[in-house]
Amino acid sequence: MWVFKMIATRELIERVIVILVIFLFVLPGCWMAEIEGTVPPPSEEDYGKKSQDNFSIDTKKNPHCLYIKLPNTAQAKDPVGYTCTGKVYIPRQGFAGKDLLYLKVMRASADDNHVAFRKSSIENLVVRDYKSNGHYIAGWHWLRDDSLAHYAEWIITDLPPGFGDIRLDLTVLATDRLDGDRGCNAYFLLYYQYGQ
Repeated sequence: MWVFKMIATRELIERVIVILVIFLFVLPGCWMAEIEGTVPPPSEEDYGKKSQDNFSIDTKKNPHCLYIKLPNTAQAKDPVGYTCTGKVYIPRQGFAGKDLLYLKVMRASADDNHVAFRKSSIENLVVRDYKSNGHYIAGWHWLRDDSLAHYAEWIITDLPPGFGDIRLDLTVLATDRLDGDRGCNAYFLLYYQYGQ
């Protein structure tokens, strides 16, 4: 009996440590970008690699991050039941004159639901490039590794003119585990950078 209590206590402590690490080190930059509403423009070196075939956002250098929750919107007759949709607004203040938007999504924690993306996950903007290292299943890249190395990235062109926020109409899939349940919400980090 005492062995079971020790194991249960150890698992609880490990989960608390993971949650603390997320709140102390991962999410503060994300919350700042969302709460403050004004984001200083990044330096040119922070835009990532810009060649069409090899682009990447350095998430360690990029403070422009939002923690996103999309609700499950699957209809009752949806054969999959994993579909999550919603609108996300990317601040554009401080980025006047930029005509490209670089986006990268990752899971914030190994405890977060598995999420899947594809090129057409962004439905309302022109996607020039897309890549992902997630597991490719039936047209979707699933971000589900416990090491949090899976990602999906897009380069968006032809941004709407003006200074208002950029709206993303997103469709993603989410489940709680491999071959998991339906009806789960999608949680992920969204990093963004503007470029020319």
